[in-house]
Amino acid sequence: MAAVGEVLLVPLRGGCRGGAGGQEDPSCTREGTPGAGGGGGGAIQISVRGRLTLHASAQIAANGGGGGKGVNAAYSDGTGGHVGVGGGGGGSGGAILIEGDQLQLDPAAILCANGGGGGGGTHNNDGPIADGDNGVCALSPAPGGSGNNGIGGPGAFATTVAGAGQSGSRQDDGGGGGGGGAGRIRVRAAGGVQPTTFRASPAAHVD
Repeated sequence: MAAVGEVLLVPLRGGCRGGAGGQEDPSCTREGTPGAGGGGGGAIQISVRGRLTLHASAQIAANGGGGGKGVNAAYSDGTGGHVGVGGGGGGSGGAILIEGDQLQLDPAAILCANGGGGGGGTHNNDGPIADGDNGVCALSPAPGGSGNNGIGGPGAFATTVAGAGQSGSRQDDGGGGGGGGAGRIRVRAAGGVQPTTFRASPAAHVD
């Protein structure tokens, strides 16, 4: 899914929360707890008059949060079996706007608005199920949460779109949540000399 909102970040807005996981039909089970959607990344604007410098260790992040794992439900007939519920979707990345008359950005500095990983879905036989990871400030994805038959999808980063959650292989398996989409980054050089060597995930709009 493409990022929403204006590429120039006017108005400035944060990311969107991921969707909650699905619930197994409660007519045959007790209700489980679907994974909650990860929080959307925030929005940050840094505007200076004069020179704005980001050194090699600089990181500015507006990443999405990881989706929550699903928690099983038990059969309502008391047989002790379990059915699955879905993991929550990862939150999308937010927005970063930096601007100054002059911009000096070290090649190792990084701006990131990556998506969070989707939460793992539950499985009839239980097993290791985990929340999705929060978006990372790197040119790499946030992994989705583990699940025996419902692994969460990785979050979007750089030019790579978010991954879909893995479907369960049986009727009563809960699927993993999808990864969160990328946000937007804008770097504005008001004086006209545009920086070219810094790192950004996703790619920055430079003007």
